[in-house]
Amino acid sequence: MNGNASAKFLFPFLAMFVAAIAQADDGAKPPTYPVEVSSIQTILVDANDQPISDVKATVSGMRCLEDQGSWYGWPASNVGKVNESVSQADGTTAFQYPIKFGVPEKWLTTTTLDISFSHPDFVAKRIEINLAKVPTKIKLESGCKVELTAIDTKGKSVERFFPLIAGNEGPPNWVFSSGKAKTGCMSNGRQWCMLVSPSESGPLFSKLFEFETATDNAVTIADVVVQPGRRVFGKLPDIVPRPIVDGSVSIEVLMTPEKQLGGQVPLEWSDSVAIKEDGTFEFPSIPGPSRVQVIAICRGWIIRSEKEGRVNGQTYDLPKDQSELEVAFEMVQTGDIRLELMNVDGESVVGAKVYTWPNKLNMTGGSTLLTSSWRSIDFIERLLKGETNWSPWGKDLGTNRHYQISDEEGIVTLRDIPVGSQEWINVEHPNYDLPYEAGEVRNEVKYQVLAGETEERLLVLQKRQTPQKEKEE
Repeated sequence: MNGNASAKFLFPFLAMFVAAIAQADDGAKPPTYPVEVSSIQTILVDANDQPISDVKATVSGMRCLEDQGSWYGWPASNVGKVNESVSQADGTTAFQYPIKFGVPEKWLTTTTLDISFSHPDFVAKRIEINLAKVPTKIKLESGCKVELTAIDTKGKSVERFFPLIAGNEGPPNWVFSSGKAKTGCMSNGRQWCMLVSPSESGPLFSKLFEFETATDNAVTIADVVVQPGRRVFGKLPDIVPRPIVDGSVSIEVLMTPEKQLGGQVPLEWSDSVAIKEDGTFEFPSIPGPSRVQVIAICRGWIIRSEKEGRVNGQTYDLPKDQSELEVAFEMVQTGDIRLELMNVDGESVVGAKVYTWPNKLNMTGGSTLLTSSWRSIDFIERLLKGETNWSPWGKDLGTNRHYQISDEEGIVTLRDIPVGSQEWINVEHPNYDLPYEAGEVRNEVKYQVLAGETEERLLVLQKRQTPQKEKEE
């Protein structure tokens, strides 16, 4: 799968797309297709050109020569776990990267590295480095100190909470102790913040509040009130047959500030829930006031989108004085595609990974997989547990409606495909590959489905001719 669409999630630093199922191997396992690695080096400095030590740098993705418009996740199947490094006393840091990545006969040449930097006393930074123009130095901005505490509606101190900050930078490196959240790496200027506290009955949220930061002036804000959020609920229309099968609703929530953000990226919140067999669904607690985007899908049906030919669902306003929101929308039929895989000798190809990747458009721009079920609260829970190196990328998410394994007869059925847009299919197998068309960099199969119908295709795979070098490795 290629990463030909950018993604927009809760945090700006996670604005990236899982580029390939092939790259979703667990980084703890030996690489499936090991490749040669190289490295680059640069120096991290402060505003006075003084070296900065102990800066953690993470290479989270890359771009390639053959497919320059796409972003690809870290290729664990080629080089193992995500590459991290720490700058030395003189500020130097080196980044290892694969010279090529992908699978045999589909190698992609690395041209650009996507790197994130974090340090307790400096503003987080994320940049893309062109390997042909590696900067001698990279400058980091000194951070501002902020300390926050929270209470519930009864005035009781809240021990576990996480501050979400609006903006283009990565999130500050927060330290949590004794009911306080502290950071020394906030950017300088006006800030918009919302506190989130996990709860068994649903997350607690503060109001969106504003404060100013400066390098020479520490900010302390005490007793920010957190309380239950707003309820969002609904029911699929009667036209969708019951019981509902494999149904889910995802939402993207865009906070509504009282003042203009001055060009900053606004705060977002994401959540996903299963649809019950009777067609009902509920989000017990989301933040507001806000604008809410809803995308629903189930076996054979999908929400009617506001934009023709693209999946962007429906949007609703959740105003300041409203404690709950009931959403109602139309659903339209999807289509399926049934694939039979065989080799040139007419034998069934068993155990092939077959996937398609219809996207959904986020209301704030960018897109991600329609099957994505990103939940902001899950990410916050992990950060509060100290799992700072956790990432949703590079994890095998298992099979789903758009990703299946061919059975003993070489059959795969991919379901619930949106109608009206051209989609692609890719196949992965250790011994077989889809043939390339003349002049094509990729060998995906293009297709479209019709509402309520199953498209049928026969895919004849060719024997993979793995280069001798990869066999030796």
